[in-house]
Amino acid sequence: MRFYTEHTNRRHDTYGAGTLAGYGTHTRGWNAGARITCRDRDNRDEFDIYMTTGSHASGHDAYLGTVRDTPDGPRWEPALDRDQSDE
Repeated sequence: MRFYTEHTNRRHDTYGAGTLAGYGTHTRGWNAGARITCRDRDNRDEFDIYMTTGSHASGHDAYLGTVRDTPDGPRWEPALDRDQSDE
């Protein structure tokens, strides 16, 4: 499997598992969270990052940006602000 996810518990034990492209993680509290979805684009890793409304799910996820694998290493590409994208 190309992607791997892991988490650490309060005793600092780490657990992990392989995952496929298109799968992701959602770490959240009651009112806020973050979701990351992985994918393989032309044999390069990409991770889309979203802000979520947590377990209450009282709103919509907001796309924050993407981490892309480039020849120069990983690069952060933030989402364009709606006002900026209209210019």
